[in-house]
Amino acid sequence: MKRTNGFTLIELLVVIAIIAILAAILFPVFAQVREKARQISCLSNEKQIGLGVTQYVQDNDERYPPGDYTKNGRLMTWTDFIQPYVKNWRIFRCPDAKADPFGMWSHAVTDPASTDGDGVLGAGWWTWGGSYGMNTNYLTPINGCNSNQMPNSTFGIPVTEAQIDEVANTVFATDVKDLEGPDPNNAFPYMYFVESPAVLTAPIACATFDGWGSGGQAYFDQPPYSREPGTGTGMVSIRHNGGTNVIFCDGHAKFYTPGNLAAGTDWNKNAQDSNVHITDITKYLWSLRKSGPNDI
Repeated sequence: MKRTNGFTLIELLVVIAIIAILAAILFPVFAQVREKARQISCLSNEKQIGLGVTQYVQDNDERYPPGDYTKNGRLMTWTDFIQPYVKNWRIFRCPDAKADPFGMWSHAVTDPASTDGDGVLGAGWWTWGGSYGMNTNYLTPINGCNSNQMPNSTFGIPVTEAQIDEVANTVFATDVKDLEGPDPNNAFPYMYFVESPAVLTAPIACATFDGWGSGGQAYFDQPPYSREPGTGTGMVSIRHNGGTNVIFCDGHAKFYTPGNLAAGTDWNKNAQDSNVHITDITKYLWSLRKSGPNDI
């Protein structure tokens, strides 16, 4: 019998099967490529922010910005002090952040410097609801929990560059988790600081927020506060292929896995909250001091 032009049903099924197999192989690759692109875009944001930080430090007697500061009833964060140097609010939002928590960014006014006065829309969302959290435990320390408090601030007086042994090896900020509050209709907007992995050592006996770990008081590693629970990294987000982008105090930025970022400590994913300790201060990337008995 003479065969007519065209494919048989078997041939079509074979072609479809081959296409399905190729798709199953390639789609995850494409997803990884897109994720890598967002990670690189985030790192670019952080490099610009890092440059702004170094310019701010140069203009302010080598002192780093406050973690936050209340002025005329409005809570300002470190981003308010850096924004004039980068002249762009949107670089404070990671392109890989999975959500716009309760529309805090989409509802922000065009000019974030303005506000409707109730602390909900406008500048408040831009400064509180960013994607990068400052290392406030070390860069704005509270000595003994009750002294060295900066007026009108949650934190202590910011340190100077001279107080840091190695600015190129000291964390300024990392990706921070998108957080919520216990009320599902309201966000927990304070996403501008992160916890250091280990609890501070003497003579600074405590920190504003405790270290990494799970259980206990690890509010930001479990529901209802965290949209990224169970990482054991406190408020530090590992949304970039299981890691985070980090800004250092000299302005450069780099990708780190949680284990590398917690180098010099006994941290592991299942460590208990407030029970992570410094084991080798020469490798610890968060402290001001890199040698001796004290970390600050």
